[in-house]
Amino acid sequence: TQDNNLFPHLDVSGNIGYGISESNKLLKNNMIDNYINMFNLSGLERRYPNKLSGGQQQRVALARALATRPEALLLDEPFSSLDGELKRTLRGELRHILSVNNLPTILVTHDVEEALTMGDNVQVLGYGKPIASGVPVDILGQPPKETVARLVGVENIIKMTLSGKNVEDGVMVCQLSKDSDLTTNYLSIEVPLSDLEVGESLNIGIRATDTRISHFSGL
Repeated sequence: TQDNNLFPHLDVSGNIGYGISESNKLLKNNMIDNYINMFNLSGLERRYPNKLSGGQQQRVALARALATRPEALLLDEPFSSLDGELKRTLRGELRHILSVNNLPTILVTHDVEEALTMGDNVQVLGYGKPIASGVPVDILGQPPKETVARLVGVENIIKMTLSGKNVEDGVMVCQLSKDSDLTTNYLSIEVPLSDLEVGESLNIGIRATDTRISHFSGL
């Protein structure tokens, strides 16, 4: 869930312990302490939800979910309410915890960075249907389809024609296609080598963050 949904009348220990079915009190307390240490909540055991920060509440909610010892975990945008640095820190901690506990997890997210850092496998959905799946760095870093590129935030899709290959350098040269929407007369781009043949058309995706504007003076 995107909300923490902590019990307001229970402190941190009580919230985590709610999902533990162990009847032996000593054993249950040891298990609670284990999750408190696991999620860096030491010193907050007696605090109630309204006295916790957003990141602390998120940690308690995740600890409570794992305390039930689920066979699998579904997380629906669990970091959406957190700020940048806190979000990155908690993502790293959670990935480590899930890996150590070998817990199968489905993470629903619209955040590309989140999918890249958290996922072993990613599936991109468009209009309610799967349109691409595979290793995150391949699917999200170099989208295989224009629809995927658009969904993951590639702002510029340019129609080009393969004009030559440089096998030794592992690149091929693409020229601006005649039916491109761009108004410039000439544009040449080198891209990683593929099995396309010279003369074939292709789309090149360029993120705004990957561009630099420079001015060259004539010599």
